[in-house]
Amino acid sequence: MNSKNLKIARTKTKYSQKQFASMLGISSQRYNAYETGRREPDNEMLLLIADKLNVDVNFLLGKMDSLKLPKLSATGTLKDILDVFQHAGLDGLTADELDKVAEYVRFIKSQRKE
Repeated sequence: MNSKNLKIARTKTKYSQKQFASMLGISSQRYNAYETGRREPDNEMLLLIADKLNVDVNFLLGKMDSLKLPKLSATGTLKDILDVFQHAGLDGLTADELDKVAEYVRFIKSQRKE
């Protein structure tokens, strides 16, 4: 596992190591060993980590260079949309910035060829 990518993915979620370890049901020391490269998770734990961080396992394995946002379908749920915002680091935007995001979405919709 690529420990650098693990740290990138976790920090994008704003979870501390202790919080994330608790979500995984492991000690913070064990999780820290994953993130510092002193220990490798087994396959089951790797899949759980990827699921909880909502990232592709290949990113955690170092086979992808960048953290890709989750894909949204045309029928994406509110949870899916919020996950994209969280992973993009958009959860701390000001009201003005959120208005600009909404304005951009309206613009994109207006450009559709119907």
